[in-house]
Amino acid sequence: RGFREFRELRELRIRRHSIPPFIPLQGLAREFLPGKLREFLARLSQHLNAFVARREQLRLLQVFPKIPQNSSQNSPKIPPKIPKFCPKF
Repeated sequence: RGFREFRELRELRIRRHSIPPFIPLQGLAREFLPGKLREFLARLSQHLNAFVARREQLRLLQVFPKIPQNSSQNSPKIPPKIPKFCPKF
């Protein structure tokens, strides 16, 4: 029984899905499947979370259009504060 389960895992393939077409699903599958299922799912999750975050940002921009912060034309622009800890990418 153990060999059959292993063989079925080796033949793991994506047949049908509803993943947006701009997510490189086939590339992820080639890179991580069949042996690295957890890594495949983690990378897919990262792509999907990024998509949902961008979609939410777009929704917020549509709901709350840019509001002028200062109506006075003569006042100087104040640069945003930089946080003390900024991780390097």
